[in-house]
Amino acid sequence: MLESGEAFRPIKFFDVGALVWFAKVIEWEFINFEVDKYLDNLYKVQDIQEKDGAIQGRIHRFYFVARKQ
Repeated sequence: MLESGEAFRPIKFFDVGALVWFAKVIEWEFINFEVDKYLDNLYKVQDIQEKDGAIQGRIHRFYFVARKQ
């Protein structure tokens, strides 16, 4: 292994639909996510996006770099 570590990276969504798609695809981070269940919060997120231009957060990832021998 050449390198390993962890990273805290910014993430931005420029519309609520992209955030919903992310939550559906990365289901291990958004366990039991359903639009109907969180609709009120999604409306609040929409308000933030309209005011600030984006929904911003931070993701936590582990990484490693290896070379095949």
